[in-house]
Amino acid sequence: MSEAKHAVVIVDDSPVVRTLLKHIIDGSADFFVAAQAGDGLEGVELIKKLRPAVVTMDVQMPRMDGPSAIQEIMRECPTPIIVCSVLAFEGAPVVLKSLQCGAFDFVTKPKSVLSDPNQFAQLLIGKLRAALSANRESLAGAEDSSAAAPAPSPARSEPASKEPSALAPIAAELVAFGASTGGPKTILSVLPHFPAGFPAAIVVALQDVPTPILKLIADQLAKVCKLPVDMATPDRPIERGRILLVSGEHHAMVIRGAERDPILKLIEKNQSTEQSPALNGLFSSVAVACPGKAVGVLLTGTGKDGALGIKKIRQSGGRTIAEDRRTAVVFDKPAAAIALDVVDLVLPSSRIVEGILKLTAYEPADAAAAR
Repeated sequence: MSEAKHAVVIVDDSPVVRTLLKHIIDGSADFFVAAQAGDGLEGVELIKKLRPAVVTMDVQMPRMDGPSAIQEIMRECPTPIIVCSVLAFEGAPVVLKSLQCGAFDFVTKPKSVLSDPNQFAQLLIGKLRAALSANRESLAGAEDSSAAAPAPSPARSEPASKEPSALAPIAAELVAFGASTGGPKTILSVLPHFPAGFPAAIVVALQDVPTPILKLIADQLAKVCKLPVDMATPDRPIERGRILLVSGEHHAMVIRGAERDPILKLIEKNQSTEQSPALNGLFSSVAVACPGKAVGVLLTGTGKDGALGIKKIRQSGGRTIAEDRRTAVVFDKPAAAIALDVVDLVLPSSRIVEGILKLTAYEPADAAAAR
């Protein structure tokens, strides 16, 4: 029976946790545990030998920690890795580092093996299934950013990206980004490309990213971005030339009442399993609050949430961008929008800000001076 299932390697220094994970994985319809390792060094050797479909990995282990093991695996044999960690604020830095090193996603271990075992099992198996669609080249950091995205083969049903110069520019007051799986690493590489003085506000929604990790992302971006970066707070005015990050603990909407500037509303996530923030809701609210003056950007992520929302931005007169298959860790979200034929540009992550600047006809001061 196991021949029809996908192989998983467990890397964790806790025998109790390894037993729990094996019980969950072997009891699923899709996966079986091919091997277990008690530290990162042993895990790397097993993964290079067995080439499993997916790996689960702890972050703090003897001999070789999680981030170091992930870096080695991505160099030798890129493999989707689900980081399993007891996430508290003090554990968030190593989880974020693991994601930057190429981990596919993360799941928070239950504080006790007896707490919510069914909920944890459902979450873990869902992430393992999502990992089967991972772009292994993107996990390893491979990207050809030297040219615009080429026209894909007809079998992919993806249109060739229009050149920005062929599209009428808009006077954007808001750029809205949405992403889920792979989003933290992508956002950290994309946002620093915005030039100082960029005139529109920027709202970034990273689905299912808890506040401790998002705070670390904000701190890192603040050091390298030319625009100020803040965490979103309830009922905050959206200021032009500033980046706001929305955590996975809230849904977000942009509204415009009697105030001149739009306001960001945060709604606490309920206990359902839906992804948060809901990108369709965010993008749809942007279309209403900033008709004809918004750019919607859909990045890497599982599921289809966001496609209908950026369709509304396009219908309102705004512009839309989707990340290209070559750089998206998971292509589900961009592919869903492309299939609706509502995407103006399909670009690799390294060219997304370039596309936004051309769609908004904004020329940085240093570029203008060089002409």
